[in-house]
Amino acid sequence: MKTGNSFSRWMAAVVLTAISTCAFAKSYPLYVCNMQVTDGNRQQLTTLLSQMGYLKSGSITFDGDKTLVLNNAVVDFKEKGIARFLSNGKLNDFEGILLENGINGLIVKVEGTNKVTVTAQTDVMEGSESMPYAMAVAITMASESYTFEGSGSLTVNALCEDNTLDYSMGYAFMEYGQCRFRGGTYTFHGKTAGMLTSDKVFFDYGDITFIGDDFSALIGHEEDFVLSPFMKWVTPENPVFFNSMLYTESGDAVNMAKIGPSEGIDLSVGGQRVTAFNYDDILGDGNVYYDIDQNTLVLDGATITTYEAGIEASDMEGLNIELKGNNVIGDYGSGKCPYIALGKNATISGIGNATLTVRVRDGIFFIDKLTLNNVAMNVRGAYHAFSGSTTESGLTAELAATNGTTIDAYNEYDYEAVMNRLELIGDEVTTVLLPANAETQPDLLQYYDGRHVVVGNPGNHYFVALCGWNLNEGNKSYLEEGLTTQGFLKGGSIGFDESTFTLRLNGVTIESLMDIPVIQANCGFNSAGEKKLNVELTGNNIIKSGRTSAIHIDSEATTPWGPARLTTTFKGGGSLTVDAGYSLFSGQMAGIESEGDGNVNFTGGTYNLKGLGFGVKTGGQLFLSGVSMTAEGDDCAVAFGNIQMENVDVATPQDYTITSHYSYSAIADKYGNDAKKVVFTSSMPTTINHAAGTAQTDNGPWRSTDGRLLNSKPVQKGVYINNGKKVVVNK
Repeated sequence: MKTGNSFSRWMAAVVLTAISTCAFAKSYPLYVCNMQVTDGNRQQLTTLLSQMGYLKSGSITFDGDKTLVLNNAVVDFKEKGIARFLSNGKLNDFEGILLENGINGLIVKVEGTNKVTVTAQTDVMEGSESMPYAMAVAITMASESYTFEGSGSLTVNALCEDNTLDYSMGYAFMEYGQCRFRGGTYTFHGKTAGMLTSDKVFFDYGDITFIGDDFSALIGHEEDFVLSPFMKWVTPENPVFFNSMLYTESGDAVNMAKIGPSEGIDLSVGGQRVTAFNYDDILGDGNVYYDIDQNTLVLDGATITTYEAGIEASDMEGLNIELKGNNVIGDYGSGKCPYIALGKNATISGIGNATLTVRVRDGIFFIDKLTLNNVAMNVRGAYHAFSGSTTESGLTAELAATNGTTIDAYNEYDYEAVMNRLELIGDEVTTVLLPANAETQPDLLQYYDGRHVVVGNPGNHYFVALCGWNLNEGNKSYLEEGLTTQGFLKGGSIGFDESTFTLRLNGVTIESLMDIPVIQANCGFNSAGEKKLNVELTGNNIIKSGRTSAIHIDSEATTPWGPARLTTTFKGGGSLTVDAGYSLFSGQMAGIESEGDGNVNFTGGTYNLKGLGFGVKTGGQLFLSGVSMTAEGDDCAVAFGNIQMENVDVATPQDYTITSHYSYSAIADKYGNDAKKVVFTSSMPTTINHAAGTAQTDNGPWRSTDGRLLNSKPVQKGVYINNGKKVVVNK
C-alpha cells in the first residue's frame, strides 16, 4: 500500500485519468507533464499539476482554443525514459512525436518569471539487449505554426539523471513546424542542445539564448533562423552554419548562442525611431504601425506634423508604405514641414480610395525607383516634390505611377516638381495632364517647365488641342496654367465647357513658334454623325502661330461606325485677331483653315485673319452672319467650298466676283484676280415690298448671298445683295 506523498500522487493520477477519459470531454493534442489536456481538466491544470507535485508555484492555464498561459510557473518534472513538460502533439515512444492533429496557431504566453526543469530518469530499453537510456525533451511543438509571446521570462532545462549513459540526451526545445518568438526572455538549456529545429523559427523580437552541453542548437538550414529587423546575433556576432551546427568565425563550436534586440530598424516616423517596443503603434495614436513580416509601414488616416523627419527610411531597401484613408504629412501653416527620405526601390500603395497629402521642405527623396500604386498623391515641396538619385552612374532615378494612381506635384520655388524619369504603367489609363506636351516624353519633365506636374486619368477626350496639348476631361481645368507655364498664353483666360463643347477665349494672347497649330480640332474617331465645336469670344483675343495655320480644323473623318462631320462656329461679342506664318517661310498656312466638307460659321464678333497663304480657308461652306471681318492672305484672302452670308456686306473689293480653283473657290476682284484682302462689314437688311416681275430701283449689281452675280433684278422672294447691302425681297 502506498503511503505519504506517493499515495497523494497516486490518487491525483487516478482522478486525472478519470477526468481526462470522460466520454463527454474534448481532448486536445496538448500534453503538460505527460498529461493530455481536455475540456474536463483544462480549468484545473494548476490544481492537478500542483497535487501531482510537478507545479511548485504559479499557474498554468489553457483557454480551450489557442492560448496556453504560464504565469510565474515553476515546474520540476522527472520521468523515467522520455520526460516531457509540454508537448503539442501525440506522445508516442522513444521515436518522438506523431505530427498530426496539432493545434495550429497555438500561443504560449509567458507572464512573470517562469522556470521549467525536466529531468529524464534512467530506464531500460526492452529488446534483444537491455540498454539503459534517458531522454529529456522539455518542450516539443508539432504543428504548422505556434508562437511564444509575452513580457515575462521562461527558463527551460532539459537534464538527464545519468549523463554517462550512451543514450543520454536532453533537448530543451524541439520544434516541428514554424515557430515564432514575439516578446519575452527565453533561455533554453539542454544536455545535448538548447534547440533542435526542423522548420523555420522567426525571431520577431525578444531575447533568446540556447545553451547545450554538446551543441547550442541543431538546425536544418541556415535560412531556417529568420531574424526580424528588430533582432540581431549577440553571441556570436557573425555565426557560421555548418552541418546543422553553429560555429564562430574562427571555427570554434558554439555551446551558447544568443539572439537579442537590435538598436532598432532604419526607419523613423515623425521623429520616432521604430523599435520592437513601438512598431505596432509608432506615434501612440493607433494610426501608424510597421508590419514586420511584410516590411510595410502602414498609415491609416494618419496626420504627421513634426519638425523632424516625416518618414526617414533612406537606408531601407524595398520598404512598402501602405495607405488607408486620408493621410497628411507636414503642414506649412504651422511651420512643421518635415522631409521624406526613402531608400532603394520603395513603394507607396493605397488600399481603396487612399490619399496622401504631403507638405514638406524638401519633398520626397528616393533612391533608384519609387513606385506609386493605386493612390492619390498631393505633394508640395519647397524645391522638388519628387527627387531621386541612383546607385549606378549614368542612370536616371525613376518615378513609376501604376494602376489608378494620381499625382499632383508642385514645388514652391522655380524648380521642377519631378526631377526624374516618370513611367506610367498599368491597365488603367493614366497620362501626364500637366505640363502640356510632357505626356509624349515623360522622362523629360524638367525640360517642360514642370514646376507643377499632374498625372491622372484623362477621362473623355474632346478632340481639341491647344499648342499641341490634347484637351481632355482630366486636364481641362489646367488649361491656363499649362499654356502659361510653357510661355504660350501671355494673358487672358481660357476654358472649355464639355456640356456645350465650347472653347471660351476671354481676352487671350497666345503665341506659338511650334510646327503645330495653336488650336486644332477634329471629328474624333469614337463615333459617327454630325458634331459641333463652338469657339466663344469675349474681349480682344490674339493668336499668332509660326510655320502652320493658326487654327486648323479637320472637319471630316471616316470612323468604324460611319462618316463623321464637324461644324465649327465662332461666336460672341468679342474680337479675334489671327496671324499665321512668317514671311521668311512659304506655304499654304492660313489664319483659320478647315479641311473637309464641314461647315465653318462666324456668327457675331469682329475678326482680323491673316495668313501667309490665306486669311480663312474652308473645304466646306463658309457662313457669315452679322460679323465684321478682315481677311488677308498672300495667295488669296478668302477661300471656301461655298459661301453663305447674312447681314454681311462685302466692302472690299467693292465689285467682287468668285473664282473657281481646283480644290476651292475664292473671292476675287471684278477682273477675276484673287483678292489678297477682303473686308466684310455687318449690315442690317433693308426690306423692299414689290410685286413679282415689277421694275426695281437699284444703284448697283444684284448678287445672291453666296456672292454669285445675277443677270437681272430678282423677282423671287429672298435675301439678296444690292450695292454691297443686304436686301430682303418679300413680295
